[in-house]
Amino acid sequence: MKKTYFIPRAMAKKLLWITNLNTKVIYHAATLGILAPALLILLNDTNAFTFIMALKTSVKKYAMTISSFLFSLANGPLGTAAVPFPMLGTPTTVPPAVAYGIFARCAILARQIKANGCSDEIAKDLGIVGSDIANSFTTAQPAIKLLLTAGIITGKYKRGELSGIHLECMRGTETVFSFLLTANKASFSDERPNLIAGQAETRHYRAWFILNDEVVGVVSSVVSISIASE
Repeated sequence: MKKTYFIPRAMAKKLLWITNLNTKVIYHAATLGILAPALLILLNDTNAFTFIMALKTSVKKYAMTISSFLFSLANGPLGTAAVPFPMLGTPTTVPPAVAYGIFARCAILARQIKANGCSDEIAKDLGIVGSDIANSFTTAQPAIKLLLTAGIITGKYKRGELSGIHLECMRGTETVFSFLLTANKASFSDERPNLIAGQAETRHYRAWFILNDEVVGVVSSVVSISIASE
């Protein structure tokens, strides 16, 4: 059965995933023939990603602190004592720098592990096997929202862990849906002129989720929008 991709999309989930891989792969290294240099690369990648994620959180909190301080500095009451400037703390320990492409390297390592006779049990323990699509996305259904601006229809949907949508449309006098586009971003647009020039029309849209170009889940509800005559 086809599997989902095992490396998550979201950065927070990526952090959990690589931490798990780095922690557990040591126990299986001898069985899978993983040598010390590969383990060191994974360790450095994990430390670098963990550090930058933590730094991002610190910077976000610092930005909020600065905004609050700036407002008080500009508009606070007279007669208050001088307040020290809020400063971003300097990290005490900076891990070794690594090259771009941390998760591309992880994917290569995962392929090597699987090629070395990795059992299903170990693969699941390391998090290098995805879940069955049938179990994960059999009921996945896009929810489309439409907006008409200056004669152009734009649509939005939540992609989540999936790759995008296949979008179909039926408009004007048409009686069946036909394929319109594949959207890999969480938005799309339809800039086509009306089917019959000078005549208003209603357009109906429906979509399926896709994962790596494979259709998954169930078709969306039909959403409609009307366009005035041009």
